[in-house]
Amino acid sequence: MPRIMLTTSAVAFQIADESNYKSFNLSYSGSLVTLAMGNGAGQINRVFGVN
Repeated sequence: MPRIMLTTSAVAFQIADESNYKSFNLSYSGSLVTLAMGNGAGQINRVFGVN
């Protein structure tokens, strides 16, 4: 995850393949990064990757 994408507020991300996806939130405070996993519900807005 590029550092520029981390903020002190939770930012929602999703990781996906052809049929499955998982949502998660990332945030930081000082040198501590927090990853909170979601339940996979919601809409996939963008998919980044290499085939």
